[in-house]
Amino acid sequence: MMTRASAASSARNASRKRRAALADWRWLLLLGGIGALTVFAGLGATGTPSTGTGASPAAGAGPAVAVDLAVEPVDVGGQAAYVLALGVMASGNEEAVLTFRTGQTYDFAAFQDGREVWRWSAGRAFHQAVTERRFRPGELVVFTHVWDGRDALGNPLTGPVEIRAWLSSDPPIAAEPAILQLP
Repeated sequence: MMTRASAASSARNASRKRRAALADWRWLLLLGGIGALTVFAGLGATGTPSTGTGASPAAGAGPAVAVDLAVEPVDVGGQAAYVLALGVMASGNEEAVLTFRTGQTYDFAAFQDGREVWRWSAGRAFHQAVTERRFRPGELVVFTHVWDGRDALGNPLTGPVEIRAWLSSDPPIAAEPAILQLP
């Protein structure tokens, strides 16, 4: 005979399994989007990024990199959150070497009504040394952060929010922004 406690426990376990399955599906979707970056980054014979893919090639002399931003909503303990992923790879057949003026490699920011309301790097310290990072052809490097949908003061945001991501290289290399509709 099933007691109330065991019935409640069974219901909680079933709920957890459903949430886990949903989270697995969302992660697969996010990884699939990032995987598309590897296809669309321009690994063809021309060594230049394909057009119309969302991947942005770096401008300037030398080997270029392709960057792309993926944003995926997830449920974290009953709270809405958003996985921000910046994918980077060399867009040609040669490795790309980028220079960074500090230990900061990337950044994410949220904008609403044209003004910045949140930035990943705000309040963080980075070592002050010039470094170089190599990006190889066919090798995808992904920088991620789970954002809670709040502004810099901790207030929940609602409505349309533009998410931006970029490499903090010299010069910076930005991905196409993503528009997120917050509840």
